[in-house]
Amino acid sequence: EYGVPPTLMTQLRALAGDSSDTIPGCPNCGLKTAAKLVKLYGTVEKLLASNMAGLAKGLTANLRASEQQVRLNVHLMTLVSDLSLTFVHPDENEKIAVNLLQGVDVKPDRLKSAFFGALVAA
Repeated sequence: EYGVPPTLMTQLRALAGDSSDTIPGCPNCGLKTAAKLVKLYGTVEKLLASNMAGLAKGLTANLRASEQQVRLNVHLMTLVSDLSLTFVHPDENEKIAVNLLQGVDVKPDRLKSAFFGALVAA
């Protein structure tokens, strides 16, 4: 849709921001402008390391002013794929309690933490 490969969508969204996740981007840098920048420079790091020759002065000023936020955005939007996870089997009593609470007009997670919070913290 924006003419950038999926591998660079993080870069595009870091520049434009993502209102669905309340992540601010560079002011006055919408998706179309961000797509042009990503096509031209490839990554946020390469863009910010360049002299930004040929870009409008206002855009250059906004990019420099929001540099820290844009770099943080890249970090926030990058999926972590090297986590070491251990599967923990749920407690049988917890399953029974959740099933019993399904018909009650109360969120089961709030009650679970009251009864099973000590087990989770341990």
